[in-house]
Amino acid sequence: MKRMTSLVVAALLPLVCLSLTMQAARASSDVPKEKKRSVLATVHRIAVVPLFYGADAAKLAGEKVAADKNKSAPSEKSVPKLSPEQVVRRKSFLRQRQELLSHANTRLPERAGARLPYAVLSREETMAALAELKQKPEDLFKEGGATRGTKFPFPLADQVRKLAAQLKVDALILGVLDEPRYDNGHYYFDPFYGVNYETGHVKSRAGFYFMLADGTEILHAYMEVKNPLTPPEGRDYRLADWTDAQELMIENMMDEWTQFTPSKR
Repeated sequence: MKRMTSLVVAALLPLVCLSLTMQAARASSDVPKEKKRSVLATVHRIAVVPLFYGADAAKLAGEKVAADKNKSAPSEKSVPKLSPEQVVRRKSFLRQRQELLSHANTRLPERAGARLPYAVLSREETMAALAELKQKPEDLFKEGGATRGTKFPFPLADQVRKLAAQLKVDALILGVLDEPRYDNGHYYFDPFYGVNYETGHVKSRAGFYFMLADGTEILHAYMEVKNPLTPPEGRDYRLADWTDAQELMIENMMDEWTQFTPSKR
């Protein structure tokens, strides 16, 4: 009986500690929230830096490391060859992937302008400033913007300052997208409820940062949205499902940030 009691206490202790930690975090977050609100009340003009896929940056970083080590390019035998059907699927995915990136880079500044009380520079102005500085969006992040597993890279304060000064803005919104992912559905084991089934879904993930002109991070949001996978019925609806998930992800991020920004008039 004593052994059973000890096991129960051991099992519940992490949950109790987590609860206490969350309560302490809530109690200690009141002052920072007010400080964020007061700082964000001084912002008037912002720019939204185009998003990119962190996986592309990671691939490029890997290629550079290989080149620095004078590694030879992989031989044709070491590169797996795709079947014609796989080639078609790959091309379709890459097309959808690019469309999602274009959609995100259209919607993010639109929603920032609609929901935040700031003047938002046009994409053309931001891209022109980046070109003037001979930078890409990835250059504003550590490790060239590469994602490592599920971790998003952090912005570089000095690069943020340079771009903000070039644009003459009070703040920048930056972000990194994860690869669009999907799951056709699978069984999994839950230690509390046993065997369960997760239905098919698509997933959108991204890391967003609101950086002041001096390079200070004032807000960030790591967002993930799962959207049910529409039954194919002879057609591929994943692009539409991903687009819906991406829309919701951006709105969820705005929901978090508008807790701290002044009301939009």
